[in-house]
Amino acid sequence: MLTGKCFQAFYQYTGEKDLWNNEESPLQLKVILPNNVTLSIFLHGNGPWIMGSAPDCDLPVKAKGVSRKHLEFLRTDGGLRFKDLDSTNGTRLNGERAREGELAKESILQIGDALVKIGGTDTDNLRPQGAEPDLCLDSYMDIIWEGANIPSGEPSKKLVNFEFMIGQVEKFLSGVAPIEAAASYANFMMELLQCRGVRLYHGLEDKNILFAEAGDFPSEKLKPGQLEIMLSTGRVSGFVFRDKTEPLYFLCFPIRLDREMRVVFIGVMPYFQNIMLQNQDVIPSFYIQSRLLGQWSWEITKKQALLSDLQKKLDSVEKEISTSPDTPELIIGQNQKLLKEIETADRFAPTDTPVLIFGATGTGKELMARRIHKKSHRSGSQFVALNCASIPENLLESELFGVERGAYTGADKSRNGYFEKANGGTLFLDEIGDLPLSLQPKLLRVLQEKQFSPLGSTKIVTTNVRLIAATNQDLFSAVGTGRFRQDLFYRLTEGIPIHLPPLAERGDDILLLANYFVNIANREFKKHVTGFEDKAVDVLKRFHWPGNVRQMQSLVKHMVLLCNDNVISEKLAEESIMRHRVSEDSRAGLPFWTLPIGEAKEAFEKEYLSRRLEIHKGSISALAKELGIARPNLYIKMKRWGLAKK
Repeated sequence: MLTGKCFQAFYQYTGEKDLWNNEESPLQLKVILPNNVTLSIFLHGNGPWIMGSAPDCDLPVKAKGVSRKHLEFLRTDGGLRFKDLDSTNGTRLNGERAREGELAKESILQIGDALVKIGGTDTDNLRPQGAEPDLCLDSYMDIIWEGANIPSGEPSKKLVNFEFMIGQVEKFLSGVAPIEAAASYANFMMELLQCRGVRLYHGLEDKNILFAEAGDFPSEKLKPGQLEIMLSTGRVSGFVFRDKTEPLYFLCFPIRLDREMRVVFIGVMPYFQNIMLQNQDVIPSFYIQSRLLGQWSWEITKKQALLSDLQKKLDSVEKEISTSPDTPELIIGQNQKLLKEIETADRFAPTDTPVLIFGATGTGKELMARRIHKKSHRSGSQFVALNCASIPENLLESELFGVERGAYTGADKSRNGYFEKANGGTLFLDEIGDLPLSLQPKLLRVLQEKQFSPLGSTKIVTTNVRLIAATNQDLFSAVGTGRFRQDLFYRLTEGIPIHLPPLAERGDDILLLANYFVNIANREFKKHVTGFEDKAVDVLKRFHWPGNVRQMQSLVKHMVLLCNDNVISEKLAEESIMRHRVSEDSRAGLPFWTLPIGEAKEAFEKEYLSRRLEIHKGSISALAKELGIARPNLYIKMKRWGLAKK
């Protein structure tokens, strides 16, 4: 049940007189209804005031047994009298039937199923600070519902059909674009409250921003500061503006959404007395509707701000792109882990110290190596890259160090290796963990002595090369098992090793990179895709990106090519991810059905759990319930495969 506490304060009182005996002070009535709704009313002047169930009464009371015009209040000589207006069920004063009489503090009248208690007169909280003389706080109402921050001592109330209202609002909003929906909804609220005009403001960081409006809002009649006074109100309030031509009544609905944000609806209508009492059924419903729209519009505003911020970052990134050899290689991201590694790399870039970069496939190890090269004093010389895993073991030595003519069958001429090609510049050896153990001493000699001998030759060649190596393997374990030389490992890690985080751990960088690749794909395909739907962004963030940035670039390119709208939809994002998914055997990159039975079981379990986890939107509890597995046991499995929540 909605509840409303409504207070009337038609004129401000600033004196320090006896409020009860002073004719200028307001008198308080508390009307207690059978459903525990309490209306607190402040009476000003001498009256008379008619109380009854009819809508045109001065003090409307909707309760069983209350006649349309039940009784009359009149103030005389500082006191308050009542008179029954021949009501059907009569009036009781302090439990005794009475037709009229003098009322004192704490007197209780019963009319039908409602009680009327004569109370105090304090109006200190009713005066708006700094209000202009012709802008007067008229009334305010506290809306209370289950789950709200209810003041101590207040009973908890339940909303009638609150879930239904939410469903209707969401249904209404889902069919139109955000800005159009805001304007349409403002019109809807204006009709509901029968206002002349409605405005919706967002209040953020002491600034009030107009978000939507409908109808005729007389902003030109308000003096400077009056609108700010209404926007700063902390509760549902009514203000009377006494214009020269006609008085106007403003209803303000402030809604606190979080610590930073508040939304204020302002409706304006012709003034008539006791407007909150006249609309005691409509106003609470309007407040709830206002809250729903406020929450929705705030989400839209935050997402628009995020998109704007991302676009600014992209614009800044694109300005940095240059064909100049002195420009550092572009690495896109704002993740703190990534930025820390970039800072470390930039510190070592000017030196000739070897650098070892750790990172999974597709995290940008070669990009980092190129950045280090371009920020070094060797940037004007060659950057030469070689993937150690892509060259057969029996050919890798000749590729690295060159070959003398006749060194082996088919070597019909001498050929320089990569160390000579990169002389004076930088040599990048990717997948250094796959370097055969037999070649590791020769590489160590180059690092220590800057010398080597080509295959099949006894001559000594001196080289001036800065070496950068990268791996997606655990070289610490490889050293422990003897697959990688300890002295070579220490030589490669003279500086601080660089660890590039996987894309799944980079948070908002996922959306930043996705929009960056959308812009690149737009230029390639001459399309105009502006970004992603909110639910499509959720799909991107839930995916664990085993192929990291390289995989994302390929997927986004595919999405842009197939996109027929201005934005990439959730359906297209999901279909693109599923189309490109393959079983991820980290050792061989083969489908699980081609592996030995033991490895196949592991590959299948990882793939199965990963896909089911996506269906449950990352909820391990929901997946455990579906599989009939205790959550702690499932979590151990997820952690084993790197699928557990970070």
